[in-house]
Amino acid sequence: MPLSRLSMAVIACAAAVLVAACESTPDGPPPPPPPPVDLAWQEVSLTVPPGPPGRLVTGDATRCGDRWYLVGAVASGAAAEPETRPAAWESADGRNWSAMTLQPLTYYGHQAMLYSVGCRDGKIAVLGAKRGGAHGNPRVTNWFLSAPHTLRQVEAAFSLFGGPVAVNVSRIDGGRDGWLISGNRTSGAAVWNSADAVDFALLEGVAPLAGVEGFDTWGSDAVWAGDRWVAVGGVLRKGRIDRDPIAWSSTDGLTWQQQEPPSTPEYEEMQRVVATDAAVVAIGLDGGSFRAWRSVDGSWRPAGRFGTTAGIRPPQALSLTVIGSKLIATTVNNVGFSAWVSEDAGDTWRQLTTPIELFAANDRSMVAAGGGGSTLLLVDDAQVSRVWMAVVTP
Repeated sequence: MPLSRLSMAVIACAAAVLVAACESTPDGPPPPPPPPVDLAWQEVSLTVPPGPPGRLVTGDATRCGDRWYLVGAVASGAAAEPETRPAAWESADGRNWSAMTLQPLTYYGHQAMLYSVGCRDGKIAVLGAKRGGAHGNPRVTNWFLSAPHTLRQVEAAFSLFGGPVAVNVSRIDGGRDGWLISGNRTSGAAVWNSADAVDFALLEGVAPLAGVEGFDTWGSDAVWAGDRWVAVGGVLRKGRIDRDPIAWSSTDGLTWQQQEPPSTPEYEEMQRVVATDAAVVAIGLDGGSFRAWRSVDGSWRPAGRFGTTAGIRPPQALSLTVIGSKLIATTVNNVGFSAWVSEDAGDTWRQLTTPIELFAANDRSMVAAGGGGSTLLLVDDAQVSRVWMAVVTP
């Protein structure tokens, strides 16, 4: 077994023991953790798009229609303050990639790092950002597939994503009738709606998304779940210092109904969400571990716990993807980045061995994306971005 896999297995066992110890009973010690799951990872190559040379930075990927799409940037110059330009690639098989044509229109569009890609009816839409201005806040840009193999930036008003009440712009997703961006304003959780991925309308300061007095909300992610949007995040209640999990649903992206999953005195927050054929599954933080939650017909219940969130570095659920009957997630904690797999809609999780060991540090990432019976793993260690692919059995 290579060293990196052995190290990841040790981390997996330690994390599982920590969680199991919290749930053990006087009847005896907790059972040993299950062994990690191996996949036959194969590294794939991305070419530097036409233009100035630099290192590739991977942001996000998706399987959309009959093609894979991967978005990111090309970075050059000093590592602390690199110059960047947006980049995107497409592939029919996930192994052979070609660079897409990018059409930036603004100052920050020419420097954007593309970080979220959504899919609808075989077409993608993308979010990008570049820090700038007097306060160094992210200048968010949105992009759409204007022609085959071509992403074009939309010239949006600064106040649409920025301004004095801006907090963050998180994810973009496609649904039956259009597109939804999830994020936050100073008033709480917010969404942006669009029928065409070009003209987005901001919905902010509206209950129950934005909460009410004594009920501060945070939105993290959203997904189209067959006949409605489901958004997830966290809520801080008056007099409390820990968040509870929260979700909302909407058939049109304009009128939302609040859903309150069971909560505990621990710090809990839903951070990523996907829709399977039978349920909606979210993952996030639950005290000393990561946790999954599952919703059927709007009724949420806690599912399985996995890993550990212990340490001084803020833990985070980074990605969650569906491949047939399996869920694959990536997380980061104080030790490093991990990948996980569940075969029962989130009730139980096993660590997934990764082709490279990645310790926690700034400007690093690990993202999984699935579709067509395969998964991509995007790993950036702040020096080099690498991409692997593996077939996932049903």
